[in-house]
Amino acid sequence: MARNKVVNGYEFVTYSVNRHFQLFYSEKNHKTYPMHYHNAMEITMPMTRPYGCTGERISCTADAEEILFIGSGILHCVGPLKGQEGGSHYTLLADTDWLHQFQAFQLLLEKTSSIFVIRSWMEHYADIRQCLLSIYQLYDSDDVYKDIQIASEFLKLITLIAREMEKAAAESDMPSAAACSNFRQEILFSSHYIREHCAENLTLDTMGQMLGISKYYYHRKFKEICRLSFHDHLTSCRMDLACHYLKAENHSVEEIAHLCGYKSVSSFIHTFRRIFHETPSQYRKRQQY
Repeated sequence: MARNKVVNGYEFVTYSVNRHFQLFYSEKNHKTYPMHYHNAMEITMPMTRPYGCTGERISCTADAEEILFIGSGILHCVGPLKGQEGGSHYTLLADTDWLHQFQAFQLLLEKTSSIFVIRSWMEHYADIRQCLLSIYQLYDSDDVYKDIQIASEFLKLITLIAREMEKAAAESDMPSAAACSNFRQEILFSSHYIREHCAENLTLDTMGQMLGISKYYYHRKFKEICRLSFHDHLTSCRMDLACHYLKAENHSVEEIAHLCGYKSVSSFIHTFRRIFHETPSQYRKRQQY
């Protein structure tokens, strides 16, 4: 299965209607994916050969059947080890927007905002691996309740990963993600707020006022922490939402433009075409085949 479109380092992860997950299986992968990021959490389990990951401040390797976790919004490069033949692996991309309904999600997000490898000797490895295998088996099954079962397995999976990451941080005496400054967490929270409210008339002024800082300082710190500008993030959120509506087929292009926060339909079409190199109508037609 082909990976998603990447524009300016941002990977647009599109999910099937009413689904929050995207699963890839690579039989023999030789490709290294250059530095990029996405809002989805990424969980990869190499099956036959080691799989490497490089972030801004970390490089790590997951051996066969170990589990590589990459948190939401983390800049990373992944692929087979240099000079080695690639092997088969599963990769699960998981949307996190639906998790905001849970009170503990913000804490969980803080715990998992990094790159981490779940080793075979770790306490929860066997349970995490079993959750992944269950998701893999359910993903293409005909079970009418599979979406509910996958969501249930994922909630257990991500909770166990958070516990392992918290334990590793405590044992290594390294500062955990929860120890980051409150201001950094406020900026990260604002990025999720933008995703949830992207259809509204959001501006630098309104976001700066929400955090009690000037729009100029907010713009600079947002780009520094989130690695893209406020406007690029808002656009990517709106385009993700547009893709969801276009797949659902319940609305016209004009209606979708307004549902995604665009006052001008032509502006919406222009932006969509600039990113996807096709019109919304062409995108919708292609999804039908």
